[in-house]
Amino acid sequence: MEIGTEELPAGDLDAALAQLAERVPVLLDELRLAHGRVQILGTPRRLVAFVEDLSPMQPDLEQVVKGPPAERAYNPDGSPTRAAEGFARSKGVPLEALQGRDMDGGRYVAAVGRQAGSPPRHKKGGLGRGGARRGGTPSPSHQVEARPPAPRGGGKGVPPPPRAPTNPAAPRRS
Repeated sequence: MEIGTEELPAGDLDAALAQLAERVPVLLDELRLAHGRVQILGTPRRLVAFVEDLSPMQPDLEQVVKGPPAERAYNPDGSPTRAAEGFARSKGVPLEALQGRDMDGGRYVAAVGRQAGSPPRHKKGGLGRGGARRGGTPSPSHQVEARPPAPRGGGKGVPPPPRAPTNPAAPRRS
């Protein structure tokens, strides 16, 4: 990932490199992207994060939310109580989807949600325009797509505009 900046003073460059070294691995972990070594480099106009062995896909995620104890969620005849109904409603799952799980030394009702992993470009998250929050740390609410630097000149193979002709009779500035 390359970030172009205005000319940064040396002290700000050191601070920016330190922040990136701290935040990029955390951000990759928050996005559930497996990765290897993260190397941060920079100049006053460019900051670069090299990420080795970056996973092209997030792993699937299973979230388990603990509900009420099983003995309070179901009557002795197996019918759900108001506690189970309220818990299912609050989690947006049907009663039939609740599961009994052994957790924290007891038997509880749990709502289980599954989220399929996705490639990073399809994920709402990442670094990007407007992505600064809490004093300059990256925000996981925006996305940047990595791409090679634009060609010099007019871009997309277009040559730069011609320079205005100079007037040899004009006085020279020194």
